[in-house]
Amino acid sequence: MLDSVTEESLARELGWYVIDSICPEEKDWFAELSDSYFADPRSALSPRRSTEDLAFGGADFDTWTPAALAVGAYVANLLGTLTTDSLREQLRAPVGDLVRRMFRRRTRPEDAVVLSPAQITTVHDAALRHGQSVGLSHPQATTVADAIVGELYQSG
Repeated sequence: MLDSVTEESLARELGWYVIDSICPEEKDWFAELSDSYFADPRSALSPRRSTEDLAFGGADFDTWTPAALAVGAYVANLLGTLTTDSLREQLRAPVGDLVRRMFRRRTRPEDAVVLSPAQITTVHDAALRHGQSVGLSHPQATTVADAIVGELYQSG
């Protein structure tokens, strides 16, 4: 749910807290280990195995940092999803009200939400494409898209 830059930033932050808590001696190498992890997560997570490890079914990570970052990224995405779901529910009514205010004819002009020309073009193009996708001819879809954009430009 998060973009990769935000995910990495949050994973680094959460990973730092984990390392500070469970293995503070790794803090001196945290930045370098984090860079290595994000350059190649699979390789960074591969445990180093010795013959003894294989015989006893165990394996040790050289450091805790890659695992802390992997879990941190997963948890950051989970929290992002939970937050998005919560915000979606909380914003349902306010977003509806804002969209309604975009149709200025039904609101006082001073309450209207003003879209930029680029946003108006985006709305028009999306309405045109969707009109065609539901079976309208190009001229019919254009008529609907123009009417929607016209409604957005209406002044009280």
